[in-house]
Amino acid sequence: MSNEPLFLPDYSQDPLREDIPEHMVNALRDWLEHFLSRSSCIKGIAGEHHYIKHFSLNLLQVELRLDHRLPDRLDQFCFQAISTLYPDLTFQIIAWAIKVYGQGRDQEIAILNVFLKKGGLAYEVKKIGDFYGFHRRVPEVVERASKEALTQNPSLNKAWHFCYAKNPNPKEASQQCCNFLEGFIRDQYFPNSHEPKFGDQVKTLRENPDYKKKFLANIKGSAVLQQKSETLLDLIVQFPNYRGVHTARPSRGNNPTQEQAEYILHTTIYFWNLHQTK
Repeated sequence: MSNEPLFLPDYSQDPLREDIPEHMVNALRDWLEHFLSRSSCIKGIAGEHHYIKHFSLNLLQVELRLDHRLPDRLDQFCFQAISTLYPDLTFQIIAWAIKVYGQGRDQEIAILNVFLKKGGLAYEVKKIGDFYGFHRRVPEVVERASKEALTQNPSLNKAWHFCYAKNPNPKEASQQCCNFLEGFIRDQYFPNSHEPKFGDQVKTLRENPDYKKKFLANIKGSAVLQQKSETLLDLIVQFPNYRGVHTARPSRGNNPTQEQAEYILHTTIYFWNLHQTK
């Protein structure tokens, strides 16, 4: 059986969406209905339908400052709460539900996180202290800092998609970053050489005084770094070890975890940004 993905990533669209796409609606409605049906906000069952306490609805309306109260019949409540037209309202209601009724329900929250991740949404649920809440998978300031790098460098854009797609591929994301850095450093510092390997490039920049001086002259903040260029290079020196396990020499190399791939991606973007001095 082929291991190729059923659908190739669409590199023209950001995989981290802030809206509620149509393909997410039914999954989120069903999840919310099941979650609330087992919560203390339910006052009872009439026939096949669960009903929400008026006090809970009133409190929700006040907290979210809604112009009208949502229906007390649970299925109708979820139908109105989860909508492609009002994504902010959808996130606010789910955030209310997991904050107020999420304690001790880690497995159900984990299912919600699967939906959010597979659906390509920009948010995930994390537990801070005793309460769950929505948090951006990538902080907004980091996304803004990454935008120019992703726009100007197709390899980094691909790495971003491999990292944050609904089926992340940490190995491919790391490979794209390492390939980008190898070419970028070669063009910046070794344009006339025979394409030295990434590890050799970093070693030369760290140890050769002439290249170290050139490196400092090319990046933002050189006055701050002064002779400590190895500090910045320390951030990327181990990257070649995470290009994946070598098929010919399986004892060398590592397949990166998702967390490691995210570190490699954002450090690569940071490295590129520091070279944009004009």
